[in-house]
Amino acid sequence: MTRSRGPSPKSCGCKTKEIVSEQRRTHGMTSHPAYHVWVSMRDRCRLPTHKAWKNYGGRGIKVCKRWQKFENFWADMGPTYREGLTLDRKNNEKGYSKSNCVWVTMKAQANNTRRNVWLDTPKGRMTMQQAAEAFGIRPDTLRYRLKHGWSLGDALTRSTSSTAGRVTGS
Repeated sequence: MTRSRGPSPKSCGCKTKEIVSEQRRTHGMTSHPAYHVWVSMRDRCRLPTHKAWKNYGGRGIKVCKRWQKFENFWADMGPTYREGLTLDRKNNEKGYSKSNCVWVTMKAQANNTRRNVWLDTPKGRMTMQQAAEAFGIRPDTLRYRLKHGWSLGDALTRSTSSTAGRVTGS
């Protein structure tokens, strides 16, 4: 069989781009919300230039070795992921790992921060926000009452129309 000595056909390169793209593809989830959660989690723990680094990497919070690869993070956390949830550390003094992380609502996450004020109420230990909800008063009302010397019991149970506990100028 003889081969033609003419010019070889030129390719536009599209097949090459397709092949290279497929070879570089790892998980195909870069547009998924959980991927962006993972990127942000890693960045705030490892980049001193990240706006939240002082509260994460600056405090020694780290991402476990296994979760340095998105595929491993997704294998551990993907089965419980639901849109609208956020990644929360159960213990805020520990790093990110399968045993310390859960997907929660923003409301639940807001009740798991270092800055929360915890109260021992008749209904159990809870944050100020949770206590206000449990006792049917506004959080700012509870905060005001406690700041102005009300007992916890009165602050939680007195009606908002009551003048009990208030200092009046007579």
